[in-house]
Amino acid sequence: MSDDLEEELRHAAAVLDPLPDDAVQIAVDAFVTHALDAELAALSFDSLDEPALVRSGETPRLLTFSVPGLSIEVEIIAGRLLGQLLPPQEAAVVVNGRLPLAVDAFGRFEADGIPAGSLSLRCEAPGRTVVTEWLTV
Repeated sequence: MSDDLEEELRHAAAVLDPLPDDAVQIAVDAFVTHALDAELAALSFDSLDEPALVRSGETPRLLTFSVPGLSIEVEIIAGRLLGQLLPPQEAAVVVNGRLPLAVDAFGRFEADGIPAGSLSLRCEAPGRTVVTEWLTV
């Protein structure tokens, strides 16, 4: 009888409160890309925490993640991500464990089509791996 009840509850949850389409994939990506030796870059600035100075339709969200010796600065607006590693350095940046980005000689990287939802960056530089905490954008 408990198996029948469990099945009914699973069905009710699937109908009444289904998982978002990308939730399972994001969970798998987070697990797969997790590295025990990676440094966690803390969020040191978020423009959402600052008072708005002007009113406009769409303002960019500015984020800065920091670890000793490296800052990752990011601007997100309308699905477009612009970022820079400071100090500039050779590295590979990956968005949400799926989207690899090219980093130029000035430490800049960019991506289009970033969906609203969860965001995390992984920066693989020579000798170190840095990951940011997950944020909702």
